Amino acid sequence: FAMPAQCRLADQSPGVYDEVWAGSALRCQEKCALRSTCIAFEFAQFPRGYTRCELHTMQPAHSLPLAGYSCWVRSPLPPPPSLSTMPPPRPFPPPPPPPWPLPPPTPLSPMPPVQPPFPPPSFPPPPAAPPCPSPPPWLPPPSSPPCTPPPPLPPSMPPPSAVPRAPPPASPPSSPPLPPPRLPPAMPPPLAPPPNGCLLLVRARATFARCKFLSHANLTQANLYRADMSNVDLTGALLFQVDLREAVLQGASLQRAKLDHAHLGDADFGGANLAQATFRSANMREANLGGAVLDNADLRGADMRGATLTALWKANAVKLDEADLRK
Repeated sequence: FAMPAQCRLADQSPGVYDEVWAGSALRCQEKCALRSTCIAFEFAQFPRGYTRCELHTMQPAHSLPLAGYSCWVRSPLPPPPSLSTMPPPRPFPPPPPPPWPLPPPTPLSPMPPVQPPFPPPSFPPPPAAPPCPSPPPWLPPPSSPPCTPPPPLPPSMPPPSAVPRAPPPASPPSSPPLPPPRLPPAMPPPLAPPPNGCLLLVRARATFARCKFLSHANLTQANLYRADMSNVDLTGALLFQVDLREAVLQGASLQRAKLDHAHLGDADFGGANLAQATFRSANMREANLGGAVLDNADLRGADMRGATLTALWKANAVKLDEADLRK
């Protein structure tokens, strides 16, 4: 696509993209050409001199007409050459024959016979024990066979039962019991992190380019004057009496959001999803709602003098009782 429009997928969402800085559409095209994952790019020129370049990594299905936007799709690369058109590889030539005939292999000589093992060594028999002396004739013959008595102990060695034993060593005195270990003081519990880190960016002229998740957040009476909240998810958020004058909410999701009595003068809701959102008694003078989705939106009592309502994407069952739609 190459027309004043926004890039959209088949489900009306912007898809996956990276937002980079570029001062012109040519510079945005050069940044897309330097990335292999870039399929399309969208360049936006805002009335106050601001620009925005989005590098999309998903193929857009169609475009959403909106002034100041342009959607460009990168042309596909040519297909690689088919393998069927390539010539077949050349076969390797056969190896050349040897320059002279090889000699026949030398036969192996037979192994020598295995020698028999060494004979076992022969030891002389042990000497026989001397016989016991014959008993005297006045003693009866012994009932057991004669044996050699054990040699007597030397006279200088006392019998084993008479050797005094050393007293057992005295046990060391018992040491006093150790005191119980001192435990370190208990650490205080860590502070709980904020429920949503994006809430730390809420202030006037804030930019939410890197923090786009504020669904069901409570932003009642918050000061978001001239804040850039493009493509931010504000589904079901509480925005009672919020100050969004001259803020940019293009492509943002405000389904079922509550913006009653909010200050929305000169706010840009181009291409935003405002289905089932409530704007009761809100100040919406000179607000831009071009290309927005307003299905079942509640605009009763809203001051919409000078608001832009052209090229609405969907606007079924919108409640406009007592709303001021004068130019």
